[in-house]
Amino acid sequence: MAKVISSLLRVAAWLSVPVLALASWTPGEDMLRTGVSGRLEHIVAYFISALLWVTGYPRGTPWVIGSALAVYAGVLEVGQIYVPGRHSQVEDFAASCLGVFLIVLPTLWIRRTSLANTCRSSTKRSESAVINVSASAGLHAPRNDEER
Repeated sequence: MAKVISSLLRVAAWLSVPVLALASWTPGEDMLRTGVSGRLEHIVAYFISALLWVTGYPRGTPWVIGSALAVYAGVLEVGQIYVPGRHSQVEDFAASCLGVFLIVLPTLWIRRTSLANTCRSSTKRSESAVINVSASAGLHAPRNDEER
């Protein structure tokens, strides 16, 4: 079941790429609006896309995914110069990047803290194993009360 979900997330992540292009490069008179601000639409669209990419490719590097989506947002935004009834704005690009990094930054933090916890517990297990092996082989240093 996990493989099916992973596959669906990956398909959805790849489908988000042309959906973002379609939403960005649709001529002004043919655009469908949600009724919320355009900036919020940018944030939500790129938030969803980043979420799909990060969950669909959990072994991927979040910075690479985020940077690729930010560059893509820039390309799509500049491309709007050539679309009738559309215009390119730095604020829209910034909103798109915000949507991406609302996923990327927490993902990096979660992975870093869980990795640090894994390393700490792994180190404790290793130290414990060395002490146990040494003690069972009679190689441990005597305690103060054993010296007497």
